[in-house]
Amino acid sequence: MGRCGGHGRRGTGVGRRVHGRHDARRPRHAAVARCPRHPGPGVPVPAPGTELAVRRTGGLAGRTRERTVTLGELPDEDGRAWRSLLATDRLQGLAAAADRDYPDAYCYGVRCALPEVDVTVPEQVLSDDVRALLERTLHGGGTA
Repeated sequence: MGRCGGHGRRGTGVGRRVHGRHDARRPRHAAVARCPRHPGPGVPVPAPGTELAVRRTGGLAGRTRERTVTLGELPDEDGRAWRSLLATDRLQGLAAAADRDYPDAYCYGVRCALPEVDVTVPEQVLSDDVRALLERTLHGGGTA
C-alpha cells in the first residue's frame, strides 16, 4: 500500500476483516460496494457543525501545516465540496491507490469523526480538485 515520504505512514481509514482476513481494499465502514463519488443509502452526510482536521506533511523542508475547522466555517462552496467528499469513499480510494513510496512528497491527512474518515494520501494520487480543496482549507480559504 502507499506510503508518504518513505516513512511508512499509511492512512488508517482503510481496511476491514472479511471472513477473518484483513482486506485493505475495502473501507472498514463499507457494508456494501457503492460508487466512490456518490453516497449510498444510510451514509451520514456531514452537517455544518462537523469538525474536520486537515494536515500536510513532508516536502523537501519537512514542514507540517495543519488546521481544524467546522464545515460551517468554510466558504459555502468549500463546505459543500467537503460534505460531498466526506460522504463518499473517494478519499479512502485515493489512499488505497497509492501503491509505492513517495520520498519527499507532500502527504495530506484528513480526519473526521462522522462520517468516520482517517486517511493519509500522497499528493501524487490526488486529483487537482481535491488537492486544491485541501490547500484552500489549510490556508484558511485563500486560493491555493
